[in-house]
Amino acid sequence: MPNPINQGQVISIEDVQYTVSEHPTAPGMPYGQEGRVATVLKLESGEGARALKVFKPRFVDPHQVALAGQLASFAALPGLSVCRRVVLTPQRHTPVLRTLPDLTYAVLMPWIEGPTWTQVITERQTLSLEQALSLARSLACLFAEMEQRGLAHCDLSGANLILPGLVNEIVYCSPIELVDVEQMYAAGLTRPTTLTSGSPGYAHCSADSGVWDDKADRFAGALLLAEILGWVSPAVRAAAWSESYFSPVELQRNGERYQLLLKEIRSIWGDGAARLLEFSWKSELPADCPTFGQWMMALPDDVPVEVPSHPDENDEHDPDKDRADTENTQTNEKDSDGTREETQPELNDEEVNTPDLLEPDWKQIEVPTGAEEEIPKGGVEAELGILFERAQAALNDRNLPLARRLLEEVLRQRPDYQRGGILARDLLRQTNATVKTDNVRKPRILPVLLILFIVACVLFVLVGGSITAISSLGNNQPATTYLDPTATPVVAKYIPAATATPVGESPNEGAVAGQVPASEPTAANTLANNSQNQSSCTTTVTSQLVYLLKGPDPNHKALDVLYAGDEILLLATSKNGNWYQVEAKDTTGWLYKDWIYVPICANRLSIAQNIPASPLPAESHSGGSKPQPPADNPYPYPLP
Repeated sequence: MPNPINQGQVISIEDVQYTVSEHPTAPGMPYGQEGRVATVLKLESGEGARALKVFKPRFVDPHQVALAGQLASFAALPGLSVCRRVVLTPQRHTPVLRTLPDLTYAVLMPWIEGPTWTQVITERQTLSLEQALSLARSLACLFAEMEQRGLAHCDLSGANLILPGLVNEIVYCSPIELVDVEQMYAAGLTRPTTLTSGSPGYAHCSADSGVWDDKADRFAGALLLAEILGWVSPAVRAAAWSESYFSPVELQRNGERYQLLLKEIRSIWGDGAARLLEFSWKSELPADCPTFGQWMMALPDDVPVEVPSHPDENDEHDPDKDRADTENTQTNEKDSDGTREETQPELNDEEVNTPDLLEPDWKQIEVPTGAEEEIPKGGVEAELGILFERAQAALNDRNLPLARRLLEEVLRQRPDYQRGGILARDLLRQTNATVKTDNVRKPRILPVLLILFIVACVLFVLVGGSITAISSLGNNQPATTYLDPTATPVVAKYIPAATATPVGESPNEGAVAGQVPASEPTAANTLANNSQNQSSCTTTVTSQLVYLLKGPDPNHKALDVLYAGDEILLLATSKNGNWYQVEAKDTTGWLYKDWIYVPICANRLSIAQNIPASPLPAESHSGGSKPQPPADNPYPYPLP
C-alpha cells in the first residue's frame, strides 16, 4: 500500500471501531499478509476479528461493489464464508475514506484463523490419517456442492486454501475455507477483465490463456485433494518441491514425484483415489478430469485399519527403489481377467527403468550460451535460474507475454532474485515498459496497413488483366487473358500453386482450360514449392518445452527438443490441419498446432506428401487413452 497502516491504528467502519492487530512474531508491526493483488490486514473489535483486503493501485476495481452483492448468496456454503463482505465506497463510507483514501473499494470480510495449505507444505507439518481424511472429505464436499451449483473458484492453490480445522479442536465452522474469490465463476457473474492462467504448481497445461467456466477447478482441485491424502506419508513430505508438492515445470509429466504420490495414495487410501489422480494427470482439458462427486465416492468413510509401514522420515530417499516399487505395483494391479482400462496404459520397461526419463525437467534443459553464471545443479535455485534464462531469451525474441509470465513467477518465489548482476524486477519493469510501448504504437500502424491493403486491392482489380498482356508482348505473342480458352502456357506462372489433390479425385479434375497440368507431387517438390512461395512463413514455439517429432503423431520418435520462443519455418500441413511439417535447428520434423503460434501465412501451405506412417497399428488408436511412445523414443512422452 502507498500509505501503510500502522499497528494499533483505529479504523471506524459503519459505526464499529476496529483496531489493526499486531503481528504475533513481529512486535510493533501490523498483522498483514501481502499478496500479488492486495494486502490483507487483521482487524479486532468487540464483535470479533475481521479481514480488511486492501487492493494495490493497479487492482482497485469499482466492480467489487456489484460483485459483493452477487457473492453474498454463496456465503452460506461451508467453506465460502469470505463471500460475506462489505466494500468501502465513497457513498457509504465517506468519513473513513477521506482520512484513508487508500481504502477506497477495500473489502471487509470474516477473518479465517488457521494455516494455509502452502504453510503446511513449506513447514513440512505432519497430518494424521484422521486429519487428512477429514480435510479431504470436507474439501471434496465443498467442491462437489459448488460444481452442482455451477460455481468454480478459478484460481485454486495452496495459498487460497485455509485450514481452520488444524487449529480448532471443536470446529464451529468449516474445517476448510477458500479465499481470494474475486475471480469466481457463476452464471450471471461478470467475466473478469484479466483471467489468471492458474497458480504455479496447480495450473493445467491447457490454461495458458486462462480458464473461466464451471469446470475450471477440476484439475487444481484434484491436485489439492491428492496432496492432502498423500501428506500422511513421510516420503511424500520429504519429496515436496517448495510451496506446492509439484514443481510448475513437471506438471502432467511422468516424473518421480508423480509416481511417488500415486504409489503412496494407492497403498494408503486404495485404488479408487489413485485412479482419479491418474485420470486428472493425463487429461487434455480440465473438463476431462473426474467430477468432485467421483472424488467423494472414492474417499473411504473411515481411516484405513492397516497402514503400510514407511521408512523413517530422515532416511535417505532411494529413487531406484521407488521406481522398482512403482513397476511392481502397476504389474500387480491388473484386473483378474488380465486386462486394464485403456485410459490407464501400463508403462513399458524403458519408461520405468530409464533414469533419464524420471529426472526433473531442469536437468533436461540446456543453459543458453553466453550465460554469465552457471545454473546450480538442483533444487529451487536451479529452477529459478532456468526460469530467468528463459525469460531473457523470450525478451530477446520479443515474446513479451512469455517473458513477463516467467519473471513474475521468479519474483513470486524470490522478490530480490538476480542473476549475472541483473535484478529480475528490473527486467520485468523493462518488459512491462516494452509492452506499453508496443500497445501505443499499434493503433498508429494498423490504420496505415489497412489503407495500404485497400489501395493494393483496388490496384490489383484495375491492372490485374494487364499482367498477361505485358508477358505476351515480352515474348512477341498476342495478348491473352486468364479466361481465354486459347491462352498459351506462358501465363501459368501467375496461377497460384494448387493444393494437393484429395484422395479419390483425378489430379486433372477441375483444371482451368489452358493451364499446364501439375506434375505428380513428391516430398522434394513440396519442400521446393513451399520454399519459393512460403519462405517467409516463419513462426515461434509457444509451449514451454516440446519435442520435434518424426511424423504427425505423438507416437513417432522425437528428433530434437524445442523451447518457447524458438523460431521455426513452416513447410507443409497434414490433411486435417492439426500438424505442421517444420524446419527447426536444421532438422525437418512435425509439431502439433497447439504447440506453436499459427500465423496467417499457414493458410497457404500445401498438404505434405509421403507422410511417415504411425509406428502403432490403426487399432491402437481406437481407445480413449493416449498411445504410448515407441520403445526407441529417447525423450519423455510429449504432451500437447
